[in-house]
Formats: sequence, C-alpha cells, structure tokens
Amino acid sequence: MERFTALYDELDSTTRTSEKQAALERYFRAAPAADAAWALWMLTGKRPRRAVNSTQLRAWASEASGVPVWLVEESYEMVGDLSETIALLLPAPARTEAMPLSRLIEERLLPLSTLDEAGKKALLRRTWEELTSRQRFVFHKLISGSFRVG
Repeated sequence: MERFTALYDELDSTTRTSEKQAALERYFRAAPAADAAWALWMLTGKRPRRAVNSTQLRAWASEASGVPVWLVEESYEMVGDLSETIALLLPAPARTEAMPLSRLIEERLLPLSTLDEAGKKALLRRTWEELTSRQRFVFHKLISGSFRVG
C-alpha cells in the first residue's frame, strides 16, 4: 500500500503527462505482480461495489477519533473531501503494517460488501489502526468509489 500511495501522490501532484508516465513506469517495474494488477484495475476506472456509505464513514470516524459528529461534518465542509477529512481526524496508528495493495484489496476492501454493519465497522477500525494517514486517505478513496487521480 505504501508504494501505491506514493504513486497516487505522484500522479496527483503533477499535470505533466511525461511525469505521470514516468511515475507509472517506475511503479509497474517495481510492484509485485498482484499489486500491479490491482493498481491497473483501479487506475483504469474499475471499482468494487461500494460497501460503506459516507454516513457510516463519518459516524465511525467520529467514534474512532473522539471528535463529535457535528465537528466531523464542519471539518468536511471546510476540507471538501471526506476521504481527506477522515484521514486527518483519525489518531495516528498504534502500529503500521507494510500491507501490499493486493492484500488490502483482497482482505479488507472486497470483504466489506459481505459483512453486516458491525463487521464493516470492525474491519475499518482494524484497517485504520494499521495504515498511515496518507494510506488511509487513498484507502477511503477506494472504498468510497471516488478514486480518481490526476
């Protein structure tokens, strides 16, 4: 996930096609095959079914951060991006895990659609505890269906 997050940041930070192409080439040369396949799937506009709605994300982020829901809402209004708002409000992870993109998608993102609300909340909380703030931002983009870059 660290490598994919870095790719997202590189793609999002430039408008130059040559720089985007160079970032993609570097990523696909270095990424494990499973990560590269998922990255390509996501970057070409494919999306898994949206399993968590924004109301749930706001409520669960409020609980995890200790920030009242009204303040999460106000922060979202100021920031303008729910993925970024939540990533910024959540406390720093107790530990981070070097989780490859393929594992994040296969073990965290895709299973969300099969879980009940309590299961979704538990899986999200567990994931939040293992990702850096920037990785959480990209993860939220993936689960919300708003993953667009550059």
